[in-house]
Amino acid sequence: MNTQTQAGEMNTQTQAGEMNTQTQAGEMNTQTQAGEMNTQTQAGEMNTQTQAGEMNTQTQAGEMNTQTQAGEMNTQTQAGEMNTQTQAGEMNTQTQAGEMNTQTQAGEMNTQTQAGEMNTQTQAGEMNTQTQAGEMNTQTQAGEMNTQTQAGEMNTQTQAGEMNTQTQAGEMNTQTQAGEMNTLERRRK
Repeated sequence: MNTQTQAGEMNTQTQAGEMNTQTQAGEMNTQTQAGEMNTQTQAGEMNTQTQAGEMNTQTQAGEMNTQTQAGEMNTQTQAGEMNTQTQAGEMNTQTQAGEMNTQTQAGEMNTQTQAGEMNTQTQAGEMNTQTQAGEMNTQTQAGEMNTQTQAGEMNTQTQAGEMNTQTQAGEMNTQTQAGEMNTLERRRK
C-alpha cells in the first residue's frame, strides 16, 4: 500500500488589513502488525518577510499515533519551503483591502494493515507569504507524536530545516513550540 500526497504552490499577498492563516492537521492513526517501521520527518525552509503591520500565521500539526506489531511500515513526512502555505494545487490569493481569513482543517485518517508493506509519503510544496501592511505573528506548534511497536525494526528520524525571519517595520512575533514525542518499543517473547 503506497500513499503519496503532494501539495502544490500557494502564494498569498496582501497590502492592507489583517491576514490570518490557520492550518490544522487532524488525527493520524496508523496501525500495522507486521515488519519494519521507519518514520522520517523533515521540516523544510521557512522564510517569512514583512515590511509593515500585522500578519498572523498559525500552523498546528495534530496528533500522530503510529503503532505496529510486525511487518514493514514506512512513514515519511516532508515540509517543503515554507514562505507561505499550501495544501492542494496552485492557489494565488491577492487582496488590497479588508480581512482575509483562511482556515483549513484535515479530518481523521486511520490506516490499519496486518501484512505486507505500508509506505506513506506526504510532501508539502512551496509556501510564500508576503505582506506590506498589518501585524505579522507566526506560530508553529507540533502536536503529539506517539510511536509504538512490538516487533521488527523501528527507525525514527527528525530533521528541522532552516528558518529565516526578516522584518523592516511594524510588529512581528514568532513562536515555535515542539509538542510531545513518545516512543515505545516492545519486543515479543
